[in-house]
Amino acid sequence: MITFLIGVAILIIGYFTYGKFVERVFGPDDRKTPALANPDGVDRVPMPHWKNILIQLLNIAGIGPVIGVILGIKFGAIVFILLPIGNVLGGAVHDYFSGMISMRNNGYNVPALSRKFLGKGPAKAVMALISVALILGCSFHQHSGSTREYADSRRQPRFAHVVLDCSRSHLRLLLR
Repeated sequence: MITFLIGVAILIIGYFTYGKFVERVFGPDDRKTPALANPDGVDRVPMPHWKNILIQLLNIAGIGPVIGVILGIKFGAIVFILLPIGNVLGGAVHDYFSGMISMRNNGYNVPALSRKFLGKGPAKAVMALISVALILGCSFHQHSGSTREYADSRRQPRFAHVVLDCSRSHLRLLLR
C-alpha cells in the first residue's frame, strides 16, 4: 500500500512541478486551435474543455490496464512507483508536446508531422514502428479470452481484426 501512495504522490508532485516546467519550455500561445481556425465538422470540431479532458483521460487510461498488469506480474509492487515516474517524465510530456506541435502545424497527425520534419524515409520508419505496435497490441487482444467471447457473442469482428485493418492502412501509407 505504501508503494501505491508513493506513486500517487509522484503523480501529484509531477503535475505541479514538472508540468509547470514543461509548460514554461513550450507553452501555449494566442493562436487559435485548428478546430476553431479551420473547422470541417468531422475531424476539427470545437468542443468544450471538459470533453477535451475526458478524451485525453480515456486515451491515457486505455493502455494502463494492459501494461500495468504485465509489469506488475513481472516486477511486483515497485511498478506502483515506476509507472507514475514514467507517466510524468515520458507519457504526459509526449502527449503534451505532440499536441502542441500538431496545433502549431494546422492539426497535422503524427505521420504528416514525421514527413514534414524528418523527411520521407524516416517518416516511413515511424509508420513501420506504429504498424508493429498495432500488430503487437492486436496479438495481445487476440489471445485474451474476454475479447474473443465478447466478439463471438455479439457476432461482430474481433478487436484484432479492427487493429489489423488499421495496420494495413498504415502500411499503405508507408508504400506511398
